[in-house]
Amino acid sequence: MRQSWLVNLLMALLLLASGCDSDVKNIEHLNYVTAIGVDYRDGQVHVYIQFIDMQSEAKTSEGRKEGARVWIGEGAGRNFEEAVFQIYQSAQERIYWGHTTALVFSESLLKHGVEAVYDSITRYSEFRYTPWVYSTRGSVKAILQTKAFYDQSPLNTILHVPEGIYAQTSIIESIKLHRFVRELREPGYTSCIPTLALDKRHWSQNDKKKNMLMIDGAEFYKDGKLKGFVPIKDLTGLRWFQRETIRAGVSVPSPEEPSVQVIVNHPKSKLTRVQGGAYPKFNISVRGKGYIVNRVDNTLTDFQQLTEATENAIKKEIQQLYDMSVKRKLDIMNMEYNLFRHHYVEWAAEDNWDSRLLNGEAIQQFDVHIAIKHASAVKNQRKE
Repeated sequence: MRQSWLVNLLMALLLLASGCDSDVKNIEHLNYVTAIGVDYRDGQVHVYIQFIDMQSEAKTSEGRKEGARVWIGEGAGRNFEEAVFQIYQSAQERIYWGHTTALVFSESLLKHGVEAVYDSITRYSEFRYTPWVYSTRGSVKAILQTKAFYDQSPLNTILHVPEGIYAQTSIIESIKLHRFVRELREPGYTSCIPTLALDKRHWSQNDKKKNMLMIDGAEFYKDGKLKGFVPIKDLTGLRWFQRETIRAGVSVPSPEEPSVQVIVNHPKSKLTRVQGGAYPKFNISVRGKGYIVNRVDNTLTDFQQLTEATENAIKKEIQQLYDMSVKRKLDIMNMEYNLFRHHYVEWAAEDNWDSRLLNGEAIQQFDVHIAIKHASAVKNQRKE
């Protein structure tokens, strides 16, 4: 009787073990998507998925790495799901989406409307809200195929890890999917999407030009519509309004005739509505700590003069940003959103805020204060 009970128990345990084992997936039998690109052309949604060969990422027995191998899957359909199911048909093994760290949307898709795409992505349980979001005006496929230095995989490029470059020179802040979705749903908010392009001029290997990824500007999106593209050279003033600006370089007194290069760390800005008047006006305040990294001549040796020249250079960048916003009819500084958050009654009373805020007179006063702490000169002192 006791032996029969033991046999039954062992058989039950074996059945449970085999049932659990059927749900186990070996990692080598999964295809891991690292980036997704979406384009819209000829009336169809084109989806590109990037695979990285993990075996080429590992070291060989001699301690060397093989050249990174990148696979691109492509499908097209009337919507995002139909294009993805085309890819499924020849994927050979199960595709896992949980390691996706970047999304690239073409300019034509943003013009067509991106809401249906991110709605599909966020509904599937394997997707997370943490991938970086980019746009591109070029080939989406070419962006996903670009490798890093030393034949490393795209996992070591701006596409997947933009924080390193941004910490050295903060111009256009990268955003993640959760923030992008939130911004799209905020009334009156103008979302800034970094634009990726291929730099074909500055890098070479053995005298052969190499394409490298770069951020060459930004697309601006508001109320479900693409408002326009702005090149990076016209967006230097944007860094004074971004919440996560880390390190901003300023040519003083001007980029055309620089005397001193000043670095400002972690600047903070604030828009304040000025009460009264037929049209809304704002005061802009900027605070930060800076230091000198380069001196071209000795024209700004007086500390007070240097401080004032630095603050004036920042004011000029912000004024140029606003003037460009007026010209392009883009609320880049999110003045309307400031009204929505802090002056809702006033905001709700009007419909077309762009015409009232982008009239060239919305900035009343600048209040810029930069505390220059040191000149880094101790590193250059000659020891006697």
